[in-house]
Amino acid sequence: MAAILTLPGVKGVFAAGLSWRHEDSVPKAKELRALSLEKGRWGLVRKTMTGSVQVGFCEPIPGVSAPSKLKSLATIVAEQRPQPWMGLYKLDDDRYWYIAVRDGQEVIPEGDQVGKLEDLLRVREQHLTLGDWEEAEGTVDDLAEMALSTSKHLVLRDLQSRPWVPIAVTCSFMAALGAAGLAAWMYHEREVEEQRQAALARQRAIAAALQARHDAQSRILPWTQEPMPSAGLDVCRQAWSTQQLAVAGWMLSGWHCAIQMHGVSVSADWKRAGGSAEQAPGMLSADADHAVSTRDFPLTFAQPDTRAQVEQAARRAIWTLAQTYGLDLTLSTTPPKPMLPGDNAAKPAPDPWSTWPAKLVLKTPPWMGMGTAFDAIPGLRVESLDWNASTQLWAASATLYALPAGAQAIAAEAIHRPNAVNSRGAL
Repeated sequence: MAAILTLPGVKGVFAAGLSWRHEDSVPKAKELRALSLEKGRWGLVRKTMTGSVQVGFCEPIPGVSAPSKLKSLATIVAEQRPQPWMGLYKLDDDRYWYIAVRDGQEVIPEGDQVGKLEDLLRVREQHLTLGDWEEAEGTVDDLAEMALSTSKHLVLRDLQSRPWVPIAVTCSFMAALGAAGLAAWMYHEREVEEQRQAALARQRAIAAALQARHDAQSRILPWTQEPMPSAGLDVCRQAWSTQQLAVAGWMLSGWHCAIQMHGVSVSADWKRAGGSAEQAPGMLSADADHAVSTRDFPLTFAQPDTRAQVEQAARRAIWTLAQTYGLDLTLSTTPPKPMLPGDNAAKPAPDPWSTWPAKLVLKTPPWMGMGTAFDAIPGLRVESLDWNASTQLWAASATLYALPAGAQAIAAEAIHRPNAVNSRGAL
């Protein structure tokens, strides 16, 4: 359901929470009227910086006399970052706004919502299955800064209005203009068209830059962009060594250490055990019986090993690790990404490597003699570590990168010839 928002220091009223639909071309007025009967009477047509076309819909919002008084927040924010990205922004004490952008800078279905944090987190979890994402978080002040950074503010309109009404008014107005007024109007139109063409040229340049960046990233070996397992686990060990198990009547119920190339992020889950909401560590949940606190440990890790094995050898190595140390291992393949509205139906060229998500369950922390064992498996990267108070078990989430038979020659050549891999691990 759409909601109206005001942003500090920004003139006008904004609409968030529209439903979005991809179109292959700009719909005609008749098509928009038909769609609006089902999707919502108010809306707008949007063309992204890459040339994709979308239509946003919502039902008339109580208290707003005309849709033209509302600007679409999603159309402003969607092009502030290169896709794919998702953002969660705090509007007030109990309201958040969620946006998700993919494939030609389009807002995806259910990717423009206002609601409670727990509801939006569930939506975000569903969208994470669509593929890789850049994640962003912020406040209403960040949204205001984005709105002030651009003058391109698209307003909503009544999609069921008949075109002859504004045309008749325009014709009457034009008939009343004198020759001098008409000439001035035509000059203004030429100026507007020149500005529009300049804006389109800038958009095409941005789109080309984004595509070039995507092409470059697609040739980077992903395991060269993640730290070695022992290095990441050692920072998690340091974070765990300072972690309190109880604070003012709140008990630690879970612990999560996420490992990135520039450090780790730790989140601690708390459960009330006699304490009060005022004493809760971190962010309090809606039921006031749980809380979450976070800490960041920034660090630049050393360049990781660039080696990887063929699939059969890689699978044999990780199963040997699990059997040797008595670990519970779950190993699976990455499912194909689902098609989104507007996706090209042509099958993309496969990556010259395969990806095997792995989960290893341990009874003791993996830094107790396990880090180097993980390092011994080429292409294995640990991405997060979890501890559960109720089970007293540790779970390491990892990815095993391997070379499938079809890509063995090109990838193996790039890995085993040092000159074929630059400092960023690109083929």
